[in-house]
Amino acid sequence: MVVVRALVGLLAVWLSPLVCLAEDNTSSDPNSFAQFEQELLDRLKSDPEDSTAWRMLGHLRLERGDWTGALDALRRAVTLDQQSVAAWHDLGRVFQQIERPQDALDAYSRVLELAPDTEYAMEALVEVERLQQAGGIQPTDYRIRSFDGSNVEPLVADPLLGEDSPWSDRVDLRFELGSQYNDNVSLAPSSRELLQGDPSSAQMTSAATVKWYLYDTETWRFGPNFDSDFTVNEGNLNRYNLQSYRPGAFLEGTLPWESRTLKPRVSYLFTHDEFDGSTFGNRHTLATSLGLGWNRDHTTTAFWSIDSNSILQDGSNPPVTSQDGVSNIVGLLHDGIRRQSRWRAWRVGADFQNVDTTGSNYRFRGVSLHTQSIFVLRDGLTLTLRGGWAYRDYLDFSFTPSRNTNIWRTGGELRQRLKKGFSIALVSQYDRFDSENEQYDSDRFLTGGLLTWEY
Repeated sequence: MVVVRALVGLLAVWLSPLVCLAEDNTSSDPNSFAQFEQELLDRLKSDPEDSTAWRMLGHLRLERGDWTGALDALRRAVTLDQQSVAAWHDLGRVFQQIERPQDALDAYSRVLELAPDTEYAMEALVEVERLQQAGGIQPTDYRIRSFDGSNVEPLVADPLLGEDSPWSDRVDLRFELGSQYNDNVSLAPSSRELLQGDPSSAQMTSAATVKWYLYDTETWRFGPNFDSDFTVNEGNLNRYNLQSYRPGAFLEGTLPWESRTLKPRVSYLFTHDEFDGSTFGNRHTLATSLGLGWNRDHTTTAFWSIDSNSILQDGSNPPVTSQDGVSNIVGLLHDGIRRQSRWRAWRVGADFQNVDTTGSNYRFRGVSLHTQSIFVLRDGLTLTLRGGWAYRDYLDFSFTPSRNTNIWRTGGELRQRLKKGFSIALVSQYDRFDSENEQYDSDRFLTGGLLTWEY
């Protein structure tokens, strides 16, 4: 055994200069390349089963730009040693050079499977995302519903409208048509890609909301609801054209409790998203909340939501890249109304998130704080300001530097109400994704106008 270890040690010492020289691409001397290549060929004549020598030869030819020679050598290397991460990585590079993207994806997938915690894997993951984008595949970031003050139910709409009754009409309708400029389309509405090239675009947007209180009594209401969103981008970014359909149902109540009011609610929502006419994914959501109305002007709401997410594309290495999974979010909100003030309403909230995806790259725990204020500038003209901060800890992300992210959001809406339920609005929003890992560090600014009709 001692003799064997000594021989292995001597072999490692003999090979190490060749490895360093073969992989050192700082020199472009043709004579040096030829000399090292000949030494490796001589080595392979005496031992044609030497997978390390084949791998080194392939790397040398790759650096020299000999794609055909590199392909032959690296194929031989992975045939002899299926566990060679370096050989699979270089083979993926060669396939990219000769424009065989699917073969490159397969090679990089082997790297991610064999050594997910290495620098090779970090580089492979970046190339996988580039290849997927080039092929029209959407490697998007997992996004759970965010209770940021704009989509929490029960909302503060009834007291803001001055309704003495806890209920409004039996049918609620809202239709919206807009035009905006978005300087980073890949961040919206449910993706965050490493997009190559200019990601900005003018957008046409539309949305519809229908809620029918099928069962309506003084204390309980039940019925179906339907929401949808559509986005159309400029031609070069049409693969981000969105269709989102969200049918669901809800049960909610208003129950007296001593001098206060309890507002329980439970809802189910099915979400179907498409990009450019192709299914992106589906989601099932069960959400519950309990509001406590202290008086007509103050309500505190606790909520819990659980989502089951299924994305059509699981990526090249599902244990790392799949976004399928379950997310939970729990939180607390407080809504206040100032009936005689220009600062008419405000909201503060906090929530905690746990996203358990199949793929380790997208698994995270997070916390967020958010606030919203509504100002009445004059009759019919309101200004809504929103802001928030969130922190996501990607606890199973295995590469360096960390993907942990601080997310900052600020935005506003200036809305003028017109006659017969119509209104127009100017909107603006800025999102900042602040991460030490530059691959996930990004931001987005959008601004535009909306025409809305509500009933």
